[in-house]
Amino acid sequence: MSQHSLVDHLVEPQPEVQPAEVTYIISIMSATEARKTVVSKRASKSAYLKLNTDEPWETMQAQLLVKIDHALRPSQIQYDQYEIKFYITRVLPKPGLSLDSETDYNLMILKARKLRDLTINITIVQLVSDDDKENEAEVEEVTKPKKKAVRVC
Repeated sequence: MSQHSLVDHLVEPQPEVQPAEVTYIISIMSATEARKTVVSKRASKSAYLKLNTDEPWETMQAQLLVKIDHALRPSQIQYDQYEIKFYITRVLPKPGLSLDSETDYNLMILKARKLRDLTINITIVQLVSDDDKENEAEVEEVTKPKKKAVRVC
């Protein structure tokens, strides 16, 4: 069995399972905060979300985008502009697994259904866009101290 079909087999939704409510604890960090070198100086925004385990992947994506929009207020918002991971305390440790696709979502729900306390932690980090890199380079150039010319006699 190939690795892809094994993953698909493992994350197939269980038939006839009653939906349960999952609480998602969300930590959202802007690209600016994520670039800070001292981890203790980083500030993230927190949010929470409650959804049933039978919600489709598209609903999860939409709800995460709403939380990102409220926290960061970006000018444009697309799911692929963020690194989104989930972890489950005592089941799946940090840094967790990616939450990029419906397959990832199904795996997360499969793991959650095995818990008494249906709480999942999600970390969202805004990725640096090419525009941000260009703007940052321009700011560095403007703010960089000028070197004085040294005359050699």
